[in-house]
Amino acid sequence: MTESKRILIIEDNFREREVLRDSLESKGYVVDDAPDSATAGSYLRSNIPDLILLDLGLPNYSGSDLLSSLKSDARTNSIPIIIVTAIVDPQKAIEHIRLGADDYLTKPVNNGLLNARVQNALQRRDLQKQAAFLQAESDRNVVKLADANREIERLLRNIIPGSKIDELKTTKTVRPERYENVGVLFSDVKGFTDYCGNHEPEIVVQNLQKLTVKFEDIVRQNGLEKIKTIGDGFMATANLLLASSEDPVANCVRCGLQMCQATDEIFPDLNWKVRIGVHVGAVVAGILGRDKFQFDLWGQTVNTAARVESNGTPGFVCVSEPAWERVKHLFRAEAFVKDVKGIGSMTLYRILGEAT
Repeated sequence: MTESKRILIIEDNFREREVLRDSLESKGYVVDDAPDSATAGSYLRSNIPDLILLDLGLPNYSGSDLLSSLKSDARTNSIPIIIVTAIVDPQKAIEHIRLGADDYLTKPVNNGLLNARVQNALQRRDLQKQAAFLQAESDRNVVKLADANREIERLLRNIIPGSKIDELKTTKTVRPERYENVGVLFSDVKGFTDYCGNHEPEIVVQNLQKLTVKFEDIVRQNGLEKIKTIGDGFMATANLLLASSEDPVANCVRCGLQMCQATDEIFPDLNWKVRIGVHVGAVVAGILGRDKFQFDLWGQTVNTAARVESNGTPGFVCVSEPAWERVKHLFRAEAFVKDVKGIGSMTLYRILGEAT
């Protein structure tokens, strides 16, 4: 609305100021004036008008110098400035427009032309403000989108190994692949089922979360990758998508020993004992289906590792015979035989600690 627009007239001639004021006020503009550059500067230190009408023939400090000063000041450089002068010279007009003036009018000023030029300059400024606002909104949305994409990436990494995220983005799936020499670790918390029956679900989940986060840290520190949790069960691998720095069984065993120790330290009074099983061999890994993606493993190696865990000893890491052959020079263990469902008689090895 024009009544909300404020215009500053910088003109040393009182009569000409009044002519300009009358013309502008008749159109509903709020008009302030200044007879010289010093008065204008004082005004602009505390006010920002919507438009300035500037005479070039000012005393002491010329309109040209004031124009340059206003356009070099971050507070005032976006204010539209229309030159109003008695100098009829196209070159002067070009010179001042290059300095930053938005328009150039010569005296005596036609009222209709004055108001048309003022209206156009104000409309351009409104459009510039709107464009700046839209650009700022666009920039904010770009930042929000980038933040959202980072959050999506973080969530994806929580369910899919990082090295497979690009494949998922490109193909919408992670094709199952065969991997050799993979250490598979399963863990289960002995005493958890009884604990669930005697405590509120919120307390159960709170303690299980604390333990799971600790396991995740231990897994990461030992160069393994967490694959999934099922209830109190935890599954991780060595040398699947992350190459192992040493034998994957050794990585799994050291990881398992630390998991057992951490459980005892975190919950000394809960009677929780973590039981861990380790096997090594070939697996197939990938994603099946289209809903609620979960990266998973399949194959006899996975099944055997699960059987080793379920037939192991709470508070210990147990390994299969093929796994033991890989690390028997690194650890101490005692052998025991179990009749394992679906497999038959198996010799398992209960790890007692590092070799002396």
